[in-house]
Amino acid sequence: MEKKNWKRGAGLPPIGFAVMAVLSGCGGEDATVAEETCSRLDTCNYLLGSVAECVEEIDRDLDDLTSTERADVETDLNRCLGFSNCDRLVECIDDI
Repeated sequence: MEKKNWKRGAGLPPIGFAVMAVLSGCGGEDATVAEETCSRLDTCNYLLGSVAECVEEIDRDLDDLTSTERADVETDLNRCLGFSNCDRLVECIDDI
């Protein structure tokens, strides 16, 4: 899978990336890994566009994967979200 340049000021994150703060009031539904990733990246000031645009891009990229590939990427993204430090989060996502 092709990596995209998503670092601060360079656009939206690629699939290679998931916090609930933005989504906590949304009807009690669980946030998707894309929503969590984009919200967290926004909190860390790593998005150039909006959270919604980021979610759309990640969802499009995820839709292009097989179910096994998608599960693997979502697992990796959830692992990255475990980092509280923004730099560690971004480094982890960049390695996916």
